[in-house]
Parts: sequence; structure tokens; C-alpha cells
Amino acid sequence: MEAAAMAKNGRCRSVDMQALTEEQEARLAATRIRQQMGMLAEVRMKQAARKDRPGFEELARWFIGRVPSGREVESRDSMKAAKIEAWLPVECRRTPPKRGQGVKLVEKAFWPGYVFVRLVPGAEAWAGAILAGELVGWISQGVVPTAIPTDEIAVLQRCEKSGDFEREAKLIGIPMPGDTVEISAGWLAGSHGVVKRFNDAKQQVSLLVDMLGGKVSATISLDDIIVSR
Repeated sequence: MEAAAMAKNGRCRSVDMQALTEEQEARLAATRIRQQMGMLAEVRMKQAARKDRPGFEELARWFIGRVPSGREVESRDSMKAAKIEAWLPVECRRTPPKRGQGVKLVEKAFWPGYVFVRLVPGAEAWAGAILAGELVGWISQGVVPTAIPTDEIAVLQRCEKSGDFEREAKLIGIPMPGDTVEISAGWLAGSHGVVKRFNDAKQQVSLLVDMLGGKVSATISLDDIIVSR
């Protein structure tokens, strides 16, 4: 009787262990499926941001992605490798020669912390570019990234090709996030602020203005600011 009870208990323990193993296997299988689904979702999102997707030329718009300062070139190159159209205004600087090495040309972002991305607007495409370029986010008004007019991008690209991008960019007067501007009219005339975003439709600029020892948010007409890059 005792042996039978022990055998019975042993079988019960064996069954319990087997059930636990099956439960673990089920959890692992579910985890693998979730990982695979996540990978498939990531692939799908990156594909949505690619420049070879159907209808790209007709539907694509330019947006400004935010990236950690110093990683702009790497972000641009990563997106290009994923066939996502990305553009970065850069200055080429010579590095001092080191022992055993000659002078190198290094690309430095003209606007640190930002990279321009052209894609077909949509949640998956925006997410795909963030994943591919390791972006922090987008310049936006609310939750939707703000599209930049194509003609403004064309002007900036022509300036870069001219060989004197910095000088000509100052003449354009297009305020970009991070630019320092002077307010030329109104009760804040003479104050300086940093651009947070530019509303092309309303021709207004959102600024952080230095005032009373702190930062104050203000929205100013484009006609009432002077860009001083």
C-alpha cells in the first residue's frame, strides 16, 4: 500500500513536472511568436517608409526628424541603407592630422540634432523611419509630424550644392528648430528667442524667449523676426 502510494505520488509529481514543462514551452512559443510578429511589424513599418514603395513620388512629403546631437550623419546613413530618403545639410571640416594619419574630412551637421526625411505620411512610415534612423521623434504640431514645403527643401538643397551653404542659408530667412532669432516688432521687440517650430501655413514661429530670468513661450509672426544663425 505504501509503495503504491509512493508510486502514485511519484507519478503525480512526474505529471506535475511534465505539465510545468509544457506550460513553459507554451510560454516560450508564445514569446517567440510575439518576437516574430514584432520583427514582421518592424519590417512592415520600415517598408512603409521606403522610397521605392508604390506612389512615393506623388505622395511623399518632407519631415524633420529629431536625433541625438552628434549622431546626425549616422542616422542619415542608416536610413539610406534601409532605402529611406534622408538628407542632412552638412559642413565638411578638416580634422587636424594625427600621428600616422593624414588630414580627414568630417561631415558636421549644419543644424545639430535634426535630419530631413522624405516619406509618404502615415503612422507606419513615421515609425519605420524612427526605427531605421534611431530618431528621437519628429518636429510636430501636436501628435502629427509637420510637413515641410518641398520648395523650401529645394532652396536649402541648392544652397548646399552652391558650396557656400552657411552664407546663403542665412539669406533665406527660413527659421529652423534651434535657430536663434531676434524679435523686431511688438512688445517683445529686441528680445531673442530659440525656435521650437515653424508653422508654414500660418507663417508663425513658436519661440522660447529669454525674459525675467527664465524662458517664456511666444508665437510670433514670421515678418516680425530676424533669423541670426
